[in-house]
Amino acid sequence: MTLFLGLAMVFGLVFGGFMLSGGKMDIVLHALPFEGMMIIGASVGSMIIANSFSIMKKAAGGIVKVIKGPKWKTQDYNDLLALMYELTRIYKAKGILALDDHIENPDNSEIFQRYPKIAKDHFSLDLIRDSFRMLSLQYDDKYGTEDIMNRKIKKHHHEALEAAHAIQAMAEGLPAIGTVAAVLVVIKDCILFNSDADDD
Repeated sequence: MTLFLGLAMVFGLVFGGFMLSGGKMDIVLHALPFEGMMIIGASVGSMIIANSFSIMKKAAGGIVKVIKGPKWKTQDYNDLLALMYELTRIYKAKGILALDDHIENPDNSEIFQRYPKIAKDHFSLDLIRDSFRMLSLQYDDKYGTEDIMNRKIKKHHHEALEAAHAIQAMAEGLPAIGTVAAVLVVIKDCILFNSDADDD
């Protein structure tokens, strides 16, 4: 929702201010298809050159996520707390062996199946399972466990932000690409003006 509100404000205020100051929109509309083709083509093309296909795919998916809004809602966080409570309650009452079937076979676990959105998220599921696996291996160093979990989370964040960094790099180059496109249009207009003058 905020995306569309922001776009409406940007286009409305920029072009509204242009028209209120005496600018003519027919000039902008005449140049828009050609300049748009040059700017968008050059920016997307440079992004394709600089990145792998997988990052491009993630970038397209990220744009869809921005439009759809946050993946995780308040109820999802409540479900995560409820899931962890159920698992830790079984661990405390019956020991780590009672959790073995749930941890190793989450698709067949009645506990995980009560929270399908979490069970379908591979990273969240793997993080929960790995935490309890370290308990089953009697990995008692709580600081070591925290360090391993933090490294997994940092690695996931680094991979998740690759597409965002690619889009940011493309956006940083847009002013220069826009300037080149504007100069090309000016050169074209100068050539047309000189040719018309020669004809006269």
